[in-house]
Amino acid sequence: MKLCFIAPGHSYHTVQWIKFFSQGKHDVYLIDVGHELNNSLIQLGVKCDDVTSKRKGWGALPWMVHAILEIRKKVSSLRPDLVHAFPVFPAGFLAAESLESSVPFVITGWGSEVLVAPWRSWMIRLCNRLALKRANLLTAESLPVLSSMAWLRGSPCNGVLIQFGAELDIFKPAENKESLRQQLNLPKDKFIIFSGRAAIPNSNLEVVLKSFHMFLSEFPNAILLFAYAYGNMEEKLRGLCSSLGILENVLFLGAVEYKQMAAVLSASDVCVSVPSSDSFPRIVWESMASGVPVVISDLPWRTGYIEDGVHALVVAPGDELGLFRALERLVSDTLLRTTLINNGLELVRARGDYLKEMKRMEQIYEAICRRSLSIDDILGVFQVYPSDVALR
Repeated sequence: MKLCFIAPGHSYHTVQWIKFFSQGKHDVYLIDVGHELNNSLIQLGVKCDDVTSKRKGWGALPWMVHAILEIRKKVSSLRPDLVHAFPVFPAGFLAAESLESSVPFVITGWGSEVLVAPWRSWMIRLCNRLALKRANLLTAESLPVLSSMAWLRGSPCNGVLIQFGAELDIFKPAENKESLRQQLNLPKDKFIIFSGRAAIPNSNLEVVLKSFHMFLSEFPNAILLFAYAYGNMEEKLRGLCSSLGILENVLFLGAVEYKQMAAVLSASDVCVSVPSSDSFPRIVWESMASGVPVVISDLPWRTGYIEDGVHALVVAPGDELGLFRALERLVSDTLLRTTLINNGLELVRARGDYLKEMKRMEQIYEAICRRSLSIDDILGVFQVYPSDVALR
C-alpha cells in the first residue's frame, strides 16, 4: 500500500506509528504539520515533506489556508491508497479540507485535542467537527476519546481502539536491577521514582514534586527522575525544588534516547503518571512491560483496562496527598507491589503489545483500501455512537 500520513513530525507518537509501516512492504510518506522533524524518521528513510516552513510569523488562519493548499497539491501528486492523520487538530482538519472524497481517510484522536481544546476554542471545536465528518474510520487508544470524537462529529461512525502500547522486546523487567543501575550511574541503594511525562502544565509535575517532598519526610532514601522529550518547565520545576529543599534528590534527565529510557525505567522502583487529561499514556504500558508498578490519574481512559489496586494505584488529578499515600503504600506493601507488577505484565502482553496492535492496524488499512471495512469482531471495528460522558 501507498500510505500518506499527515502528522506532527516531531512527535514520539508519530515516529512509533510510522516506524512499523516504514519497515514493511509499504510505501510510506509523511506530510509534517509539526514544528520540526524527528531525526528518527530520517534514519528510517521515510519520505517527508513539510507545510510548516512558512509558519513562523503567520497568523493561524493564513497558515492553515497555505497548509491546505500545499497538502492538496502534495496528495494529488502522490495519489496514496490511504491517508491517515493525527491528531484531530490541526492535522486531521488540514487533511480533511485537502482531500478528494474518493481518498480513504482515517483520523486518530490523541486526547486533549478532543477532550479539552474544543471547550476552550470554538474554532477548534468547529475544525474538529469538519475533520471528523470526513473520516471513514476513527481510531483512539481509549473508549472515552473515541466516544468524544463521535460526539464532536455529531453522528455514529466506525471506530477501533488501537494502542500505541509498548515494544516488549525493548521494555522488559530488569534481570538484575542493581547491576543495571550501576551501568546507568544510578544509586544502587535508593528508592527511585520515575516520571516520563512532558514538562508541560497538563502533566502536573509540580504536584509530583510536592508529593515527593512529603514522601521524603518519611522515606529520605529516595530520588525522583524527570525524563521528558519536550516542554519548557524545567526552570520553574528547579525553582520549586529549591524552595522545597529537595533539589539534591531530583534528577532532571531531559530528553532521553529511546532505549536508554527503557533501561532507566526498568531500573526504577515506581513510575508516576498523573496528568489532568489524557488518552492512554504510553508510559503506563511501558512501565507495566518493564515490571515497574505505576501510579496514575483517575481519568476516563482507564475504563475497561486498569482497576485500582489490581493493575495500578489510582489517584485524583492534582491530589498531592493522595499521590503521597500511594507512594507510601508501594514502599511498605511488598505484596501489593508484586500484585501490580504481575497483573501489569499480564495486561500489557495481552492488550498493549505494540507489534500486535500495529499488525491489526495494517489489516484494517488493507480492508479500507479494498472498500470492504465493516463491523468486525476480529479486527475490533465497531460502531461508535456520540457520547459526551467522557468530556472533561
